[in-house]
Amino acid sequence: MYDLTRVPDRPPMAFSGPVRNKVVSVDSAGVQVLHLATEVPDTNDANVYYHAGLATIWVNPSGASASFYWASQLNPGWADPYFARWYTLRATRRRLPDSVQKHVDSLVLTAMIHDPFFDERLAMHDFAGQVHSQVALAQKQVNAAVDQENQRRLGAGAPMLIASRLEIPHTWYLAFAERHFDSASHDLAREIRKHPDALELYVYRSKAQYYLRQYDSAAATLAAAIRRVDLKDTTKLLPVYFSREMFYYASGIALLAAKHDSLARLAFQSTVTENLGFYMAHLHLASQAVARRDTATAINEARIAAQIRPTDPLAQFFFGYSLLNAGHPSDAMEPLLAAVTDDPYFALPYFYLAQAREAVHDTAGSRESYRGFLAHASLADTLRKTAARAISRLGGA
Repeated sequence: MYDLTRVPDRPPMAFSGPVRNKVVSVDSAGVQVLHLATEVPDTNDANVYYHAGLATIWVNPSGASASFYWASQLNPGWADPYFARWYTLRATRRRLPDSVQKHVDSLVLTAMIHDPFFDERLAMHDFAGQVHSQVALAQKQVNAAVDQENQRRLGAGAPMLIASRLEIPHTWYLAFAERHFDSASHDLAREIRKHPDALELYVYRSKAQYYLRQYDSAAATLAAAIRRVDLKDTTKLLPVYFSREMFYYASGIALLAAKHDSLARLAFQSTVTENLGFYMAHLHLASQAVARRDTATAINEARIAAQIRPTDPLAQFFFGYSLLNAGHPSDAMEPLLAAVTDDPYFALPYFYLAQAREAVHDTAGSRESYRGFLAHASLADTLRKTAARAISRLGGA
C-alpha cells in the first residue's frame, strides 16, 4: 500500500451491486415486455474508480488507494485522485520512514501542479466531522451533568435547571469545510489583515473565491501573496506550496478561467522564469499557443515540458499533439508512442497516434491505434464514434 513504485491490482468495481434499468421491448406478437437490464460499471472511466475509492476509504484503505491510483492512470491530468490517494495513505496515521513519507507527500504536490485549485473536500470534511463530534460529546456531558443535578434538586424541591445549548464554533476553516465559501472568504480576508505573513491564508481565500467563480478576485488574492513573499526574509527557504512560482501558476489558472488569456500567459511565463523546470506551466503555454495557432511556440513549449518530464504521459502526449497539429505527423509519432508506453491506460494518445499513422498512410497501424483507443476510452467519450468510423473507413471491422 505504501510502496508507490508498485502498480496495485485493479480493484473490482462491484462496490455497490449492479445498477438495474428498466428496458421495454416488443415481442413477436406485438406485446410489450419489461426487462431489468444490468448496467456494468465502465472500468475505463476514471470517475468510476475515484468514487469507488471514496466509498471504501475507511473500510478498505488499501483498495481505496488502488482505486485512486487507477483513476489517475485513466486520467493523468485530473488532480483530485492524487490528493485522495495521499489522504488515504495519511489517514491511517501510521508512522512512516522519512523516505516513504516524502514519496507519499509528493502526491499533494502532484495534485497542486495539475490543478492548484484541486478539491480538498476529503480532508476538510474529516475536520468538520471531528468538530461536530467533539461538540456533540461535550453537549452530551453537559446534559448528563444537568440531569444529575436536577435529580438532586428534585429531592430538595429546588427549581430545575435547563441545559445550555453548545454552539458550533465559527471559523474560516469550518466554513470552508462545509462549503460556505462566501463566509470563508470573508473570514479569511479578516485573518489576512491580522496575519499578513501567513501565506496559507491567501491560498485558501483564493480557493474559496475560485469555487465561487470569482476568478479575478482569486487572481488578485494570489497577487497579494506574491507581494507578501517579496517582503518576507528571502534567506528563508519557502515550501514549494507557498513559493512565487506556485502563486504565479495558480493565478494563471484563475486568469484562464476568467478568460484573460494574455494575462494568464504572462503569469505562466513568470512561473517558468521563477522555475524553468515547472513543466505544467510550459504545457499551459503550449496549449495557449495552439489556441492562437502559434504552432512554433506550441511545439517549443511542449518539447521543453517533455524534456523536463520524459516519462510523464501528459507531457509526451501534448508534445505529440502539438507536432501533429502543426502538420508534422511523422515527428508526432515518437512522443505519442512514448505516452502510450508510459501509461497504456490513457486513451487519448491512442487516438492521435492513429491520426498520425493515418496521415503517413500506415493503414494497419492506424487501425490498430484506433482500436487501442476504443479499448481504453470510456463509453461516454465523444471521440468513440469518430474512431469507429475511421476503422470502418480504413477497411477494418
